[in-house]
Amino acid sequence: MVVIPILAESLYSPGLPELAKSFAVSTDAAENTLSIYLLGFAFGNLLWGHLSDVVGRRPVILVGFSIFLVSTLVCCLAQDFDWFMLARFLQAFGGSVSITAQSINRDLFTQRERIGVSASIGTSVSLSPAIGALVGGYVMTFYEWRLTFWILLAMSAILVFYLYANMRETKTCAHLELRSDSILQAVLRVWSDRNLLAHGTIIGLGLGLMYSFLGEGSFYCINGLGMTSASYSVICAMGALAYAGGCQLANTLINFGVHYKRVMAFGLMMSAITYIIFIECVLMQGITPSVSLTHAVWYDNSANILMAIWVMGSVGLSLVLTPSFALVLQNQKDYSGVGASWFGFINNIINALTNATMAYMHSENLWVMPSFFLFLCVAMALVFSALLDKTSVQAENVA
Repeated sequence: MVVIPILAESLYSPGLPELAKSFAVSTDAAENTLSIYLLGFAFGNLLWGHLSDVVGRRPVILVGFSIFLVSTLVCCLAQDFDWFMLARFLQAFGGSVSITAQSINRDLFTQRERIGVSASIGTSVSLSPAIGALVGGYVMTFYEWRLTFWILLAMSAILVFYLYANMRETKTCAHLELRSDSILQAVLRVWSDRNLLAHGTIIGLGLGLMYSFLGEGSFYCINGLGMTSASYSVICAMGALAYAGGCQLANTLINFGVHYKRVMAFGLMMSAITYIIFIECVLMQGITPSVSLTHAVWYDNSANILMAIWVMGSVGLSLVLTPSFALVLQNQKDYSGVGASWFGFINNIINALTNATMAYMHSENLWVMPSFFLFLCVAMALVFSALLDKTSVQAENVA
């Protein structure tokens, strides 16, 4: 459930330059095919989580993924860019029903178990962009970008059939009454939960950083540094594998008794240092003559250097986001569907705005993207230090 909608974000990213040419649109318009997807995801989250608390998880999930399936078909066939953007919005709106996975996690598992489940989901989520980027790079090398959506259509059709045949209802506690006062009470409880707001904001900024690289990174690597689509895909894949390993590392550290806030703090520091190094590499080659050693090292080995940087940054982000995903609904046992809705809306709105900002800032200057990434790390650190304190968070330690 979680992996398929994420593939819709990453599978076609190596083909963004070709998509722009195909529809005869600008690079920032092509990048905004990702931003509008995230926007549709955010607004879909508001519906599905609330509805799953009223009627149950299973019917909501089946309807949502059916919408995703039909919209994916429209993406495959669209010849007009406006129709393609509309289909992307509806595709995300339907696929955002995957936010109920957070509710199902809360329905079935204890706090300690949720850390392990979150790490497993995080591993799967990170491996899917790796597979998506590699497949997308291969498709762009030998075929054209629309094939990535036909692949996605086949996968989503299999998912819908599997869910219809095998999924059982997990909401066993009383369903939320479809009354305005009942829903308002649940919403007010969510918005008074600083734990949810803090973790949701951190997740939105962290995912925004990752998806900004999927959008801007293709132009940065292919047009800016002269890499092939395959080289860019390998960088994405290695970063995703590193994120998967970081999820398991976070789970191991916490199970050994390391406080989750220490794990998150180390991840934030690691990410910030990584992007400072990234900026330094770019500035050194930019302010020295073209015959200099630093210039030659950067351009001759840009793929390897950028891969190492992205791997380090991905591990850092995984240490931050794995505990956040596990604990974001800690205080929302009775209203986990509503909580998941607003958590999804918050993190996806932030994610979409982050991607749109990166698209707006698109520049030939190679220092812009890493500087934006560093800014996002600082913003996450500020939210972490300001909101995750002992007086406002009930879930202080998973041990």
